[in-house]
Amino acid sequence: MSELTNIKKNTTSSYYNVTPITKISSEKKRSFPWADDSYVYWMETDPSLGGITSIIKYSLIDGQYTNLTSGKYNVRSKIHEYGGIAYTVSSNQVFFVNSDDQNIYHIDNNKISQLTNLNDIRIGEIITDENDLYFIVEDHSVLEPYPQNYIAHINLSNPKEITKVVHGASFYSNISLSPDSKFLSWLQWNLPSMPWESSELYMGRIDNYNNISEISLIDGGLGKSIFQPEWDDKKLIYIKEDGDRGKIYQYLDGESRQLHELPIDLLRPLWQLGVSSYKILNKNFIFASGYQKGEMGQFIIDRSKNSIKKINLEIYSEQICSNDKLLILAGSADKLSDEILSVPIKFLNNSKSSTIKVNNQRKIIELKNSFLNYYQSKNNNSNAIILKVHSGPTSSSYFGYSEEREYWTNRSFDIIELDYRGSTNYGIKFRKELNGNWGIYDTEDCLEAIEFIKNDNSLKNKKIILKGSSAGGFTVLNTICEDVEIACASCYYAVSDLKILLIDTHKFESGYTSSLLGVKNIESNKYLERSPINKTDRMTTPIIFFQGQQDRVVTPNQTEEIHKKIKSLGIDTEFFLYENEGHGFKNQENINKSRALEEKFFIKHITSRLG
Repeated sequence: MSELTNIKKNTTSSYYNVTPITKISSEKKRSFPWADDSYVYWMETDPSLGGITSIIKYSLIDGQYTNLTSGKYNVRSKIHEYGGIAYTVSSNQVFFVNSDDQNIYHIDNNKISQLTNLNDIRIGEIITDENDLYFIVEDHSVLEPYPQNYIAHINLSNPKEITKVVHGASFYSNISLSPDSKFLSWLQWNLPSMPWESSELYMGRIDNYNNISEISLIDGGLGKSIFQPEWDDKKLIYIKEDGDRGKIYQYLDGESRQLHELPIDLLRPLWQLGVSSYKILNKNFIFASGYQKGEMGQFIIDRSKNSIKKINLEIYSEQICSNDKLLILAGSADKLSDEILSVPIKFLNNSKSSTIKVNNQRKIIELKNSFLNYYQSKNNNSNAIILKVHSGPTSSSYFGYSEEREYWTNRSFDIIELDYRGSTNYGIKFRKELNGNWGIYDTEDCLEAIEFIKNDNSLKNKKIILKGSSAGGFTVLNTICEDVEIACASCYYAVSDLKILLIDTHKFESGYTSSLLGVKNIESNKYLERSPINKTDRMTTPIIFFQGQQDRVVTPNQTEEIHKKIKSLGIDTEFFLYENEGHGFKNQENINKSRALEEKFFIKHITSRLG
């Protein structure tokens, strides 16, 4: 069988004809595809241009690429700070959110014009039925004490008149129009919950004046999570938390029922608007992609036969779309960077159950409490291991192609990526174990990983470097407060002071810390006891810090303060602040500079330990 890695040579699988639409690039990030029968669109972020995101249009007829925004606009939603999908398409007309002012712009015949003119807002998840636009607004002109979120509507014949059609909840997502444009569905949730903790699916009728009436709760509620509702004729398909997995459900005529039992978890943490785990291909078939114990599994659900078929593409993707002929994914594999990939639907429907094997470099190691993803250095003579802790914390290690991972394994570093209790992709129960235990279980699991490395015959002579960003940096800092001997550590925009995090953070995550710590009162001792800033006297590990000045999630004062305290103890520490970066660096020059500084710091302390 052909290997998926062959698509880099523009060959195709004998089973699925997996074909890259995009030109192979390890640096550009492609995301959120949209397709009709003639074109495929996607968002493309170019770090070499300072992280500017453009909309690319690809012709399925002649193979031509067109950059619709040409670098003059930066297509990005800042809603919930993490954004997500920031455009939609209707009859070759494109509507997108411009990063600078967060207003909607319109592309028609390659001409770009501003459609809305709002101040102090953020817009996300635009949908259209040719005559009307619906979108989510985060209104920062109203602070009570947080911005106000609502679903808005404009008629394209009079785009200056903006109507608030659904409001009252803390947050909204996944707005979707029924095929006849008579109904609108959406997800909503309220503070202090995150959407994967508690969310509700609603539906309402659209009247002749575009008001939403006859609103009804379809599913979800307190302690119940709903994900990715989409219309299929008169039916609503959605993912529902059910036991240890997110399962696929259907709502029709007042009744909900499970469509089919799959061995994978289809629930995703909604950090960004527009992520997906399934796609309705036609009246019979649904493509579903999820995880079981860290392994991705993909299936076709045949509703006409009430059967399933495993068709594992081994493409890591959480952004899926289709047209009548093609399944299209923004995804990656071990040796394939973020690309837009297409698979003919007829091959998915007609082929035998099978798997396209990837030249998988990842070795999964299951410990008592956690999972390790091990990647050996390219030259097999590494004397150091980077133990990386993912951010979130409700997230996981990334199993697809990683430019960062390639950088380090090409420089004689082994990589181990830790999935601790609380990580996603290992079932809902495993993910919920961190609730009330953040700063404890993740730290214990990091220490467990270090102990494993030190006792494994093939790894025990290698020097250990700890590395993490955001919540991963929090775990790194707490780990080096313990009695642990490692070479050094690296943190990007790390959480170090939980009280400051709670006070300074944005609306979307304002209740998250309480859930993770299991407390409601900011005066709880847990905020002090689990904050690394209050335990620096127990640190001895050299550490290097990187921070963005524009970060609204982990504000710069956190990194500045802990670096200052560590430096006062005589520990070797360095701190680099980037003026135009936020939470997650986007400028390639800054990314390259940071890696070079890290490498110099790592080698310095590996050498001193070896000496």
